[in-house]
Amino acid sequence: AAGARATIIVPITATGPGTASIIATLKGPGDMILDQDYVLGVLPGNPMVTRRTTMSLAAEGGALTLTKDLMAEMLPGTASVALSVSPLPELDVAGLVRDLDRYPYGCSEQTVSRAMPLLYLSDLGLDSGAIDGELNERMQTAVARLVNRQSGSGAFGLWSAYGDDSSLWLSSFVTDFLLRAREKGFDVPEDVLVNGIDYIRNMVGNAPDIEQGAGQDTAYALYVLARAGRAPVGDLKYLVDTKLEDFGSPLARAQLASALAMLGDTERARIAFDSATEALGEAVESNDRGWRSDYGSVLRDASAILALATDAKAGPQVIRTAMSAIEVERARSRYASTQEMSWMVLAARAIAAEAKTIRLEVNGVETAGTLNRVFRENELSRDVRIGNKGVTPLRAVVAVSGSPLVAEPASTNGLVVERKYFTAAGEPADINNVKQNTRLVAVLSVSPASGGAQNGNFLLVDTLPAGFEIENPALVASGSTASMAWLSDTTWPNYTEFRDDRFVASFVQSSAKLAYMVRAVAPGTYAHPGAFVEDMYRPEFNARTATGTVVVTAP
Repeated sequence: AAGARATIIVPITATGPGTASIIATLKGPGDMILDQDYVLGVLPGNPMVTRRTTMSLAAEGGALTLTKDLMAEMLPGTASVALSVSPLPELDVAGLVRDLDRYPYGCSEQTVSRAMPLLYLSDLGLDSGAIDGELNERMQTAVARLVNRQSGSGAFGLWSAYGDDSSLWLSSFVTDFLLRAREKGFDVPEDVLVNGIDYIRNMVGNAPDIEQGAGQDTAYALYVLARAGRAPVGDLKYLVDTKLEDFGSPLARAQLASALAMLGDTERARIAFDSATEALGEAVESNDRGWRSDYGSVLRDASAILALATDAKAGPQVIRTAMSAIEVERARSRYASTQEMSWMVLAARAIAAEAKTIRLEVNGVETAGTLNRVFRENELSRDVRIGNKGVTPLRAVVAVSGSPLVAEPASTNGLVVERKYFTAAGEPADINNVKQNTRLVAVLSVSPASGGAQNGNFLLVDTLPAGFEIENPALVASGSTASMAWLSDTTWPNYTEFRDDRFVASFVQSSAKLAYMVRAVAPGTYAHPGAFVEDMYRPEFNARTATGTVVVTAP
């Protein structure tokens, strides 16, 4: 009737991931027609996981077959299978590139770690189909993000250009990537490179004397300056002659060695590589999992040393030691950080010569050398058979990735995370029965488990059920909880994101409490993924709450 209002309930059930389009049409008197388009993103209720399996291929006839049954436990539309056959199966390039490509967060370190391997896809036998999106667009997006995080001094911040989270090591890592990207023909603003290199040169020139166990940032800076043709040769030689054993990581010593090799000083380069090799062996034996300011680990150092040593044509002992360390460290944990994964990909590129004797047959077509392939679901509509035609036994890594049909259980690995909901007055809320338009406060508490991490670079992710939307980002961003006396002990995070589908926060102490406000906006029954926290550079320290369900009812 004229002036009347009506509510029409249209039930919608998600049947698969993707983007759904709904068109509502209202017809009136005569020829009047009004259309309204609605676009709904449909995401998996369970986060992506990767299952890796190593299989043996006997010499002269050993084979394996990839079938669509490998993806049976994954939600259709989310699954893929990565296959790598190489001299060092711990460096399963196809799976590493795919996992980096799908990593959803983007501090400056993570942005570089995701983009660096993309510079060398063709060297690794991967085509652009191994990643989502177009390669050039992906690279330019990464460069643009980094450009926006460079301060007036030339330094690069971790999350922005204006915070206090920049460092010489991080700026060297970003500048290293930008130099490599320009070498590969991608568009990098000249002033950004010049300012970055000038900042590094000034920091090296004003750096204090190297203390025992330190100097990782100075070593990387000198390597980048050598790559840019701006290295202070006298300082570099002095440090290797007098301070080499003081540098606090195997990688730092290898970076000094690689810088000297670029300058043609092969003898000092050999001495520095020998020192790096000795330090790497000690690090493997000690199995130290402590926090490091250079985002590193023994696995990262070993992978980077392998990449640098091969480029610098170091002795075979350096390469053998690095490969052995990668084998040991990869076996110690099924987790890997973005920093580790990126350098493992570069390490795999470095040992391509070792793969010359590999002879394979893929569905009747013979290939030589390393095999790295990512198979999408439609590509396994028919079986793929891989046979070993060579005289040496091989190992293949098959990595199945996707959103599992059965949710991962709650877990505690060195960290504990808890999620609760409250009313604005501080009363516990039941999310199994929430009235539409109700405002709730989500409170997330993180603490170290027995023997867990105390300090680090922690990332907390709380994925929203589709019926909730974040209501007041300022509650966390400004720490403004004065109107909620019951919520007085929240942590000030280094960084926060308030996305349509999740809340993200970064902090450095493992004891933390964060809160944000949500509103129940749409009646329905929704999957409620678990909240997840991890130390980004020691990802074996992590925790997850259980997956659940949220029910929003009409008022």
